Amino acid sequence: MGKFLTAVICIALVALCIYGMWHGWRSRLARQANMFGSLKEVPERYEGMTADAAFEGEYVSTTIFGNWLDRVGFDSLGFKSKSTLLIYPDSIIFTRNGAKDLWIPAKKLAVITTDRGMAGKVVEKNGLVVIGWTLDGHRVQTGFRTRYAEDKQAVLRELRRIAPNAVDAPEKWAAEPEA
Repeated sequence: MGKFLTAVICIALVALCIYGMWHGWRSRLARQANMFGSLKEVPERYEGMTADAAFEGEYVSTTIFGNWLDRVGFDSLGFKSKSTLLIYPDSIIFTRNGAKDLWIPAKKLAVITTDRGMAGKVVEKNGLVVIGWTLDGHRVQTGFRTRYAEDKQAVLRELRRIAPNAVDAPEKWAAEPEA
């Protein structure tokens, strides 16, 4: 009887934890529904267009700027997926496996830097490319891990080429007034 009671208590605790996580995620989505609209579709003009550069890797997540654990919940922006980062002269596109593609115009890129982690992934120092940008008027940051370590510097170089006004440290963006 003692083992049975212990097993029931353990199952109840696991079920309670799962319910708490589910409830927390639903609350996050409800809270963010008032903050964000919906993810913009990739414009048709990019179909068939060859990107200036393409890098395989992993889309890590998009979080609220300044809080690398506060995931953006809608359109699977808070979840990891295999991805290809396509860089065009005027924008970037993350083609995410199993999720809607993420299109970001170059004029919205405000921070281009590296970090060691964000929600969903922690790696070696400066192992992630982190892009700060505005989504529906809110500051967010998106992480990308290149498949090959030697590609990281090329990604940074290409991103800085299309967004020359982007700063290289989050503190610099935080210090500047919102345009």
